[in-house]
Amino acid sequence: MAEPAAPRAESFEDLTRGLRGSLASLRAAAETLELFPQMEEAQQRRLRAVVSGEALRLGQLVDRLEALGDPGRSALGPPRSRTTGAELAAAIAGRAVARLGVAVEMEEGGEDAFLELELDAVADAAVELLGRLCRELGVGGLRLRQRMVDGHAVCDLVWRAEASSLDRLRLWQSEALDSREDGGPGLRPIVRRHGGETWFNLDRDASSAYLRLLLPLAGVSR
Repeated sequence: MAEPAAPRAESFEDLTRGLRGSLASLRAAAETLELFPQMEEAQQRRLRAVVSGEALRLGQLVDRLEALGDPGRSALGPPRSRTTGAELAAAIAGRAVARLGVAVEMEEGGEDAFLELELDAVADAAVELLGRLCRELGVGGLRLRQRMVDGHAVCDLVWRAEASSLDRLRLWQSEALDSREDGGPGLRPIVRRHGGETWFNLDRDASSAYLRLLLPLAGVSR
């Protein structure tokens, strides 16, 4: 019987991506608290738990990074394709139309940026998640906006929603973001593998909900 393969050693890149993923999660929690300062106490407790958990994870990652030391900098992962935020948005929109038959409106304007990522993996996971949104939450049309926010590329998939739907999204999102219906990795682990984060939220006017993809710029995650 063949010996089981030894686990791959943790690399400098693995740890820095983990750090950036935790920072992005903290950013998502801060954005939600800023947008909805009057949210219910139960929702605030959930966000505070996210902040506490990610702060603990950051401390653990820093300890492991220090233990790894400088030699870990040479352990680089597989190369990614160089693309742009606009190309990622177009790939998601095109596949959503072709596979789901969902109308996708592309917003004009936003500042573009270069990325290094597995385009097919990110786009396919995003479209699979959108399919679940359409089937399970009744989303019938999407608007896609792409821009830069605080040195990150942001791609938002927006749909009309009521404020009351945010609680339903929060209950639904953890499982939906983490894994696909076929058991494969979901959008969140794939985006975190690139040093980014993804989450659901409501726009400030509470008339639209969105799925946000936050990704580091090319060269930042390495």
